[in-house]
Amino acid sequence: MLFTMSKNYLKSTLSLLLVAFSFTAFAQVNNSVVSYTNSSSSFPLVSNQKAATIFYDNKDALVVAKVARFLQHDIMEVTSLMPAVKDQTQKLTQYPVIIGTIGQSVLIDKLIATKKLDVSKVVGHWESFGWAVIDKPASGVKKALVIFGNDRRGTAFGTLELSKKIGVSPFGWWADVPSIKKKEIYITKGELIMPSPSVKYRGIFINDEDWGMYQWASKTFEKDLKDIGPKTYAKVFELLLRLKANTIWPAMHPISGAFFKFPDNKKVADSFAIVTGSSHPEPLMFNNASEWHHDTMGDWNYDTNKAGILKALGNRVAENAGNETVYTIALRGIHDAGMINNLSDKDKVKLLENAINDERNLLTTNLKKPIEEVPQVFIPYKEVLEVYERGLKVPDDVTLVWPDDNFGYIKRLSNADERKRKGGSGVYYHVSYLGEPHDYLWFSSTPPALMYEELSKAYSTGADQFWMLNVGDLKGSEYSMDLFLDMAWDISKFSFDNIHTHQANWLSNIYGKKYQTQFEGITNDFYHLAFPHKPEFMGGGVEWINGQNKDEKLANTQFSLYNYNEAQARLDAYTDLSKRTQAIYSQLPENQQPSFFQLMYYPVKGSELMNKKMLWAQQNRAEALAGFTHANVLKDSVLMMQKDLDDLTKNYNSLLGGKWDKMMSIKSGYTSKLDNLPVLDAVSPQKNGDLKVTVSGEELNEQKNTNHQLPTINAYDLANQSQLINIYNKGDEAKTWEAKTNQTWIKLSKMKGSTKFLDKILVNIDWDKAPAEEYFDGEVSIQFNNKIERVFVSGFNPKAYKDGSLADLYVEHNGVIAFNAGDFNRKFESKDIKITTVNGLGLENQSVKFGDILDPKQDRWDVNTPRTEYDFYAFSTGRVDVYTYALPTFALDREHDTLYGIGLDKGVTADAVAGAQEYTQLWRDNVLRNFSVCKTSIYIDKPGKHTLQIYANSPGVIVQKVVMDFGGMKKSFLGPKPIKVKK
Repeated sequence: MLFTMSKNYLKSTLSLLLVAFSFTAFAQVNNSVVSYTNSSSSFPLVSNQKAATIFYDNKDALVVAKVARFLQHDIMEVTSLMPAVKDQTQKLTQYPVIIGTIGQSVLIDKLIATKKLDVSKVVGHWESFGWAVIDKPASGVKKALVIFGNDRRGTAFGTLELSKKIGVSPFGWWADVPSIKKKEIYITKGELIMPSPSVKYRGIFINDEDWGMYQWASKTFEKDLKDIGPKTYAKVFELLLRLKANTIWPAMHPISGAFFKFPDNKKVADSFAIVTGSSHPEPLMFNNASEWHHDTMGDWNYDTNKAGILKALGNRVAENAGNETVYTIALRGIHDAGMINNLSDKDKVKLLENAINDERNLLTTNLKKPIEEVPQVFIPYKEVLEVYERGLKVPDDVTLVWPDDNFGYIKRLSNADERKRKGGSGVYYHVSYLGEPHDYLWFSSTPPALMYEELSKAYSTGADQFWMLNVGDLKGSEYSMDLFLDMAWDISKFSFDNIHTHQANWLSNIYGKKYQTQFEGITNDFYHLAFPHKPEFMGGGVEWINGQNKDEKLANTQFSLYNYNEAQARLDAYTDLSKRTQAIYSQLPENQQPSFFQLMYYPVKGSELMNKKMLWAQQNRAEALAGFTHANVLKDSVLMMQKDLDDLTKNYNSLLGGKWDKMMSIKSGYTSKLDNLPVLDAVSPQKNGDLKVTVSGEELNEQKNTNHQLPTINAYDLANQSQLINIYNKGDEAKTWEAKTNQTWIKLSKMKGSTKFLDKILVNIDWDKAPAEEYFDGEVSIQFNNKIERVFVSGFNPKAYKDGSLADLYVEHNGVIAFNAGDFNRKFESKDIKITTVNGLGLENQSVKFGDILDPKQDRWDVNTPRTEYDFYAFSTGRVDVYTYALPTFALDREHDTLYGIGLDKGVTADAVAGAQEYTQLWRDNVLRNFSVCKTSIYIDKPGKHTLQIYANSPGVIVQKVVMDFGGMKKSFLGPKPIKVKK
């Protein structure tokens, strides 16, 4: 042994430290950093072609030896030099890296006892760790880098934190992120102290694995086992440690073997110091989806087969004794089904209370410890929340884990009484889901700002004991997983000021700071486009109708092909987004391209192709119904998009010699038809068929019209100065046409042509030649085959715009006014309610938040209530319909609500509500589009300037957008775009 000391002396020293510091919270200390230049006070991790030797205690936890080896290989990855790894029996070198757990490592404890190492800010603090550069800590040692943890995971986290700081990504294996190469590495003099995490238990749930993780593991990675087994879980657990996570809910679908089917699984978990647990329908680590056999075990019905169920659960607890576990206290049906019984509501409460008590008795009996010392969670998921709300009593030491509605909105949080519970609370959150009203399993497109909004809200109500994220197959959810666990580790780092650029920072740390601005644009646009409709929802259908596994019927989306350029603008935005992403991909070094393909290129390109496939199919059906031959062009384009999607996914699965073969799949879910071709129609060209004109805002079935009216072009609508004339062909040959204008101020992008399928003419106004009056009009005539179709063009250049009166005002445009709720003219706060602009969230990519969920409720009838105000200019008068778009959040509990108020010029306030009851049709609509819509009405008595107010009522409500309809609003999905005249 290198060190020999009295064990009693060490225990005494550590006990005094625990007594002195267990109840003191310390802030993070970071005055020791990684450097790539030498100084006399720095520790040479790698210098002069030599790597420092790594030392650990072989009697420390198993995970310490593992992370010592991980660090060894990480240093090799960065510098091409492999450090030696030795245990405590070997003589320390002149420059050692010493890794160990306080009280478990003789190396660390000796340094503490000789007062060379101060661990006072770490000892006694859950998973806390530190490192320090120490001069001459022992005989023959010039300088040591000491990494120490309060417990085994603290030591592991501290060691892998060094790996991360020297340039090794946590996703080096799981996303093939290459390490940053360096020749020399130094650690500056000082210390790094990381306090306990924000959330005690933090982890992921591998779920819905049928189409990705299981296929890949059983057929690519663990071919011998033909399942998800210890080899796969070892890689998962390593990733969790690198992300400073500590808990796993293993895969549990019937297609894969239950976690306990393979005994090595739990051994591997323990060797990585990973806490095991099980999902909401799996009581006490028992997977009833694949481990309950009806033929030999009877019904899974606690009312009729209590003894059989308790026997299985007791056996599992006994089998699992000795493993660190957070036990789920549960009683649901098989897999994700509800409880099977015919009991009254009152009897359901009693039955579940009895089951909870019985399960806790099994824990006490088999684990031989007081029940309060056994970590337990209760997840009121789906129907169980209803039972809880009816009066179910959950023991005080059990953690209440509040689930979201599977679409990112947390349904319930702890009220004042629940916040006093000893067991505290936590959250179960989804970035991947299989279920109604529609699956989303392809890749994560949940906005970071939404995740922060919901999770920080939960944390503010005391949800700091347990956070679990459903990541689906894990692949495709890498960033969302990293963000979730980063927030769970230290939520204080995050705010509404930085969350919308977090992923750009994450990517630029991998691929280079020179791309920061581009990454900010790409990531913001990716989430903004996916916000109203995830790529998985672009089929326009719904699934799981009436609870049955009925196949999705692909249908039209709600995006308008005709109004506000809605569908085409979406397609153009995706084309541009894809080009920008492709440009970066092409510039990256070859070794960085596979990871970028997985983390950014595939989801962006896949989204583009899926949107084009579905929206072009929608356009194809509309044009075919009208008899336009361009429908055949669109049909071919959709077929190409289908092929491109298949090829894109094949390219993903063939990366790096097929490392991820069978992992990525567009086909995911039992009933989704996202991977199928949508219905496509073909048109037989008419012999000598004619041309047909349509214009912006006009549906294709309005073919009898030979006179067409374009939406008015307004001088102040600088973003939308163009309107569109479409010239379609119904015939089998190209036809010539010519356009003429009767006014010199009408500008056309083309004046004549020969149309085989479709020609588009952009119509603009030359404002320098436009008449001086406010309202004016003109005409475009399209001549073909001795026929004329007329298009009326109108312009509006109000005096108020010319004289600057509209500056900084929202302005009526074609009978509507649209407001970006996040871009208000002014706000009025109080000591209780602060109003926050939320970037990166909402239909306009910006929203406004009225207070926090625990703030006091406000009186919306009081004109002095906290509010935002929006100045606008109306040219019309009368009764106006007002549509408000809010984030479809839930209230704190059933005693609260999600109300806010709408007012005009400090007049009468109308009520609006943000949320909806889960599983109602309104809720289904809301979660598929990420907004709720409320319609109210106001009266505008005169033209001119007015002010719209949004009043706080229920704290925490987030409003995205407001639209006033003066009678001109057209059918669309997202409504017209806001027009706010610049100063």
